[in-house]
Amino acid sequence: MQSITINLAGRQYDIEKKPIRANREWRKNFDEPIGKILGAAKAIKKLTGEEWDNPQQMMGAVAIALASHVDELTEVLLGSVDTITEAVFAYSPTLASEREFIEANGYDDEMVRAFLEVAQLAFPFSSVIKTVMNLGSMEGTTSQSLPEQNGKQTKTT
Repeated sequence: MQSITINLAGRQYDIEKKPIRANREWRKNFDEPIGKILGAAKAIKKLTGEEWDNPQQMMGAVAIALASHVDELTEVLLGSVDTITEAVFAYSPTLASEREFIEANGYDDEMVRAFLEVAQLAFPFSSVIKTVMNLGSMEGTTSQSLPEQNGKQTKTT
């Protein structure tokens, strides 16, 4: 059975992957908040297919589309950490049994990282999630070449 180890509130916990049916049921808990975000994204995407006389006209249309979804977006964003916390505890009976300790001693950023790890177990495209998680931690390994005044290239760091 697949499992991951996560760190919360200074302790390590092993989380086992759920079978297909249990993962499906767990994912259903996210249909509503994800749907609200997608509603706004779909409205904006629809606007990209239209022609605009100028950028201000396009930005006005985008602002109207966002404004029409502002209540849903605000609700989802304000409750996102609580939703993530509930999702993590719902996924793991081990974590659920330690909930009191974790909430008293853990931090929101730890819970967000734990959720991203749990999502790798719950969603079939976990390699994509892992790639997204690693993007922020990648350091630049190349340097730019800038021309000097005499036309030679200079490496910058």
